[in-house]
Amino acid sequence: MDEQIKDVENGYFVLNEQYRIVNANEVFLNIVGSDYDIKGLVGCQFDTFLTPSSSLFYHLYFHTFILMNGKVENLNLVIKSVDGNNSIPIPIRLHAEQRVQDGKMLYDCFIVIE
Repeated sequence: MDEQIKDVENGYFVLNEQYRIVNANEVFLNIVGSDYDIKGLVGCQFDTFLTPSSSLFYHLYFHTFILMNGKVENLNLVIKSVDGNNSIPIPIRLHAEQRVQDGKMLYDCFIVIE
């Protein structure tokens, strides 16, 4: 993992053009729960980790704002953190910016626990 990703204090992950996770830091792994490691996370859709209502909100607003503005600011969502058989709702605030790397669109996402 890139050193800059590891050093980010908040949860950080990168989505590809299909909105699948391609990279994440340890803070994000800790937020989504102990059932995941980076290998299990890569390729997952981000909304997999959201409550049903947050998933709907994410689909309505994230895609629209990122395509129109190239960024998303202060999108309030709830992650379902998984610890064994327990699911714990964690309110977060999502910020994202798009960038192009090697001709591919990527979305850098930061989450702050509310």
